[in-house]
Amino acid sequence: MENMKRVNWVNIIKITLNVVFYIFILLLLLLSISWIRVKNNEDIPNVFGYGFLSVTSSSMDGNEDDSFKKGDLIIVKMLDEKGRKDLQVGDIVTFYLNINETDANDFKIRGFNTHRIVEVGSNYVITQGDLVEVRYPNKKYDPNGVNNDPETYETILLDQVKAVHSSTWKGAGSFVASLQKPTGFALIIVLPAFLLLCYQAFILIRHILNVNRIKLEEKHEKEKEEVKKELEKEKELIRAQLIEELKKEQEQKE
Repeated sequence: MENMKRVNWVNIIKITLNVVFYIFILLLLLLSISWIRVKNNEDIPNVFGYGFLSVTSSSMDGNEDDSFKKGDLIIVKMLDEKGRKDLQVGDIVTFYLNINETDANDFKIRGFNTHRIVEVGSNYVITQGDLVEVRYPNKKYDPNGVNNDPETYETILLDQVKAVHSSTWKGAGSFVASLQKPTGFALIIVLPAFLLLCYQAFILIRHILNVNRIKLEEKHEKEKEEVKKELEKEKELIRAQLIEELKKEQEQKE
């Protein structure tokens, strides 16, 4: 009974490890595909229409339910022309901000920027980070008023909008950012994948050896049975010969 329980636990552990291994390989494949598809600095790594971005600034660290912080990972839905036209005030969009300087207050950063829409025009949107309302409430963009602080908001053409925010994975941005570096990718992805492949190879080799061992044992048992049968036949033959000789001797005496 104890042996049966032990075997069941071993099987459960094996199945769990296999599931984890294949999920890990699948995630690795999806990440690799998304990165391969990135052709220039203005492309968002994405799979099946959804991309992921590491949050590298605190410009969206606000009080809204969907605000996010530096170090988070955001999932964004890639937009086509129709999707851009359906954008509304309050949506959080990702765009490529092509400026050369970095603002000390994290309001603008060269590269991808993800801010909330505060006004929608015919062919443009105006965006602003949630941090403004927290840190500089008097600089919050007012669509019906005068806004004299252009450094705190952006006017973006619809064609520049790449994606809209879908969800946030708290604290995962730093991890994914490290994956995009050669050293981090090697340590976090390549090395564990290599070790898992080695483990799977070890399991496969051990399984093959066990199968061969079982086959050899079966062959050995079969040979033993054949030898035993041959010995039995020889014994029967000798016994028959002895009986025949005894009969002859008995006949001669009579």
